Amino acid sequence: MELSFVARDWKRHFAHLGVNLLPVKGSPGSWQVNAIAYRHPPLILSLKAPFGQFVVGEPTLQAACGLMSLFGRREGEGPRRTGVPFASVCGAVAAGQGIMAALVAQARGSADVTQVEVNAGSALLFSQSHHVELTALGPIRETLGAGKPPPFLTSDGHWVEVETFRAERWAAFWKRLGVDGRDAMTSWRSHEARQWTACFRVPESVHRAAHIPLKEIMAAAHAEDVCVSDVSNPIGDDLIEPWLLSPSPWTGPPPAENLDEGALPPRWLPLAGMQVVEATHYLQGSYAGRILACLGAQVWRVEPPDGDPARGVEPVRAGCSVSFRALHRGKEALCVDLRSPRGRRRVHEVVSRASVFLTNWSPGKLGPAHLDYTTLRRVNPSLVYAHATGSPPDDERWPHTASDWSIQAATGMGRAVRCDGERPAVSQMTMLDPLGGLLCAEGIMTGLMQRQHTGFGCYVESSLRHAAHVLMAFTRPQTGPAFHPLPTQSGYLAVDDTRFLRKRLGLSADAGREDFVRVLRTRTDQEWEEQLRVEGLAATRVRTMDDVIENPLDPSWLRYDHGIHVAPPWRIS
Repeated sequence: MELSFVARDWKRHFAHLGVNLLPVKGSPGSWQVNAIAYRHPPLILSLKAPFGQFVVGEPTLQAACGLMSLFGRREGEGPRRTGVPFASVCGAVAAGQGIMAALVAQARGSADVTQVEVNAGSALLFSQSHHVELTALGPIRETLGAGKPPPFLTSDGHWVEVETFRAERWAAFWKRLGVDGRDAMTSWRSHEARQWTACFRVPESVHRAAHIPLKEIMAAAHAEDVCVSDVSNPIGDDLIEPWLLSPSPWTGPPPAENLDEGALPPRWLPLAGMQVVEATHYLQGSYAGRILACLGAQVWRVEPPDGDPARGVEPVRAGCSVSFRALHRGKEALCVDLRSPRGRRRVHEVVSRASVFLTNWSPGKLGPAHLDYTTLRRVNPSLVYAHATGSPPDDERWPHTASDWSIQAATGMGRAVRCDGERPAVSQMTMLDPLGGLLCAEGIMTGLMQRQHTGFGCYVESSLRHAAHVLMAFTRPQTGPAFHPLPTQSGYLAVDDTRFLRKRLGLSADAGREDFVRVLRTRTDQEWEEQLRVEGLAATRVRTMDDVIENPLDPSWLRYDHGIHVAPPWRIS
């Protein structure tokens, strides 16, 4: 089993956690964890290989877990491979979460916790849980309206993304550029749904309207308070940390009396007994809370008195929105009116005995709700306060409307996700939102570890910007004629382009993509997968999300409770 991508890229990520990995002799795929800052009983990290001996890293995971099919929805011309190692990063972060959770469990008194097992396939699939649960309902309408996807090409050669969270601003912006109301709203419906459909198409009239000088586009955006990001000219930035952790400014003795969840009983989940208060919306913060719930924490989600309106967003099954359940499964609602003193006192009461407060609300909303860090630090000095943001609020270079796609554009991911020679374009599949949530949860675990040893709380900041730079800090895969999956007689095949494969297929060293396709068209994807694997060559047929659900390679990936959902990517014992 070849796991070189673990040794190269995962260890780099673990350095931010203060963790070293030492290979266990005679046990491939296992490493002894050396946590530099903390004494702990021996802990072993094991990578579970759902594909047996044919786990060779990024292409195999992307193909087998449905990622290539999701990523390819943008063009609508078949599956495509991402230019960033998204599977490797999700696996590394899941392993980091598992390690830190195990260390927290040990620090809470559970010395029999000695093993962290991570399923790399499940880690990748978990990051797309919202797509999995929606796919399970039936065929997904991949396009809303006709046309082609952004970015938009200006007349002076800039590729740009347009972003806003409000329909009226979107309509007003495009109306200012001469688009009729019908086309503007058609494009809005597609724009609004792309976090669920992984596809965004707009009418040709919208593209034509954007073909004016960038200066005029920016003036219209400013007038209508819409965000425009230049995909072809990203912001220079050297941030590489997965998150930032700042110690509490509390200067008194350690408030140990607030650590009242007690020692962890044997064989309980690592965060059992801990309480988390979550005030989130959209994907990033919600994913972080979902991780904490999977690790055993009791997660209280702050909602309006009548519940979150998102519970009623179609499609609805068993009385709850499928997309809402995918993000908030295992959490409990704390329904309060934050505009009233009574509602705020109720939240503060829960926070006073909580271990974590998690939010991705803007600072302008947190202050009036009395949920800002300064206020809650006074309520509970031992609190780990986690804020998942979009981009730096005090840096005017960054998009003022921070979303998965605007931050992709600003950080240069519009180039990084594409194959060499392709024009820049951001992924329509959500990448930064779920990864940002996973990184936030990892940072929270690190904060909890610090809290267990010092008694002090801390402030953890993560962002979509952090997630983008973590992705781009990992080793970028080499591109070539077999970079994207290749069509066969039926279906597509992802291969590792080596001299051994070329020799087996009868191709020369300078053979191009057309030569690969000519040979592979002679058999089906399943036939090629079986034949090449018998010969020890890496080949994986590309599965759609439907394939993953109907015939999972590893049954432990999926669970069934009010529909299908993805199991946590780690097992701690």
